[in-house]
Amino acid sequence: LARRNCELLGLCDRVQLHSGDLLEPFRELQLNNKVDIITCNPPYISSAKVPAMADEIAGHEPQMAFDGGIFGVNLMRRLISETPDFLTSGGYLVFEVGLGQGPPLQKQMSKMPEYSTVEAVQDVEGNARVIVARAN
Repeated sequence: LARRNCELLGLCDRVQLHSGDLLEPFRELQLNNKVDIITCNPPYISSAKVPAMADEIAGHEPQMAFDGGIFGVNLMRRLISETPDFLTSGGYLVFEVGLGQGPPLQKQMSKMPEYSTVEAVQDVEGNARVIVARAN
C-alpha cells in the first residue's frame, strides 16, 4: 500500500520504503545518529480489549495493528528505548498513545538521559494523546 501511494503521489524518486521489525531496517541501513525525526502510530490497545473493538475499526486491519500487549505499551517501550540509537542530537521521537498511557510514559522518558525534553500533546478533552521527545 505504501509503494502504491508513493507511485500515485509521484514520490518514488525521493522516498525509500523498507519493512522490518520496528527499527530493524534502521539498524540494517546503519542509520545510527543520522535520523532527524521518527514518528510512529504504534498499537496501544491492551490485548484483552482488542476482541471487543468495534468491527468498523478492527475489521479492516490485522490484530497486530491494535494489540499493544497486556497493558498496551509493549511496542512503545521498545520504541522509546531503541530510538535514541538513531536520532541526531536534537532529533525528535513523536508517537501516539492510548488514553491514560501518556502521563506515565512521559514521566518515564523524562528520567531518561537520552531525551532532553519530553512533552505531551493533548486532545480537545485534555487527554495526552501524543508524546514528543527531543534527543540530547
